[in-house]
Amino acid sequence: MTFDSLNHKQYLQIALDEAAKSPPKPTNFCVGAALVSPSRNTRVLVTGYTLECPGNTHAEQSCFIKYAQSNGCNEENIGDHLPADTILYTTMEPCNKRSKGNAPCVDRILSLKRSDGSQAIKTVVVGVSEPETFVGVNEGKKKLTEAGIAVVHVPGLEDDILEVATTGHAKEDGQSQHKRTESKNDMSNDIVGMNWNLSKVSSNVSKSMWGSGATYTE
Repeated sequence: MTFDSLNHKQYLQIALDEAAKSPPKPTNFCVGAALVSPSRNTRVLVTGYTLECPGNTHAEQSCFIKYAQSNGCNEENIGDHLPADTILYTTMEPCNKRSKGNAPCVDRILSLKRSDGSQAIKTVVVGVSEPETFVGVNEGKKKLTEAGIAVVHVPGLEDDILEVATTGHAKEDGQSQHKRTESKNDMSNDIVGMNWNLSKVSSNVSKSMWGSGATYTE
């Protein structure tokens, strides 16, 4: 099973189902994530959602914590335990900045190394870009792609993802709908540069109008 032959929307839906489990708060986005290995019979290695684990955790961090626990190691040492083809699916672009507390999810992803120094996660699949509600412009996708990690937008679930993500947020005068539309458009036009061999997915990847991004279409 290859990246190109996976049903990416199916795995993004699994992440969205996880996001719906997040406790709604006005100061968080309800996000879901899943680690998937195309080569494994049980392809979903672990799932996570915002605030699932103690300590104001984001969905990606919850995945890493749970995977570490299941493999008897610390979170920072899961790199050598992850299959080589591991893909991170997350409903929202990983954060590059946090207002307080834990390290940003982008830094956590980049810190996951194998013993040879290579990145443990080389592909991140996302549903929407992060709205600018809490920390302003999120440059998560930029930082990941600069490190050689492919960040791929899978369209089709944006409205549902943002509806779940903003559960618990005040919605006044149509502002929430405006933000949902804005975030969806940002993702469609500018989500991701892919610093990897595009020929692997060339039949199903269309380049964005910016020339530096990719959106996966099944």
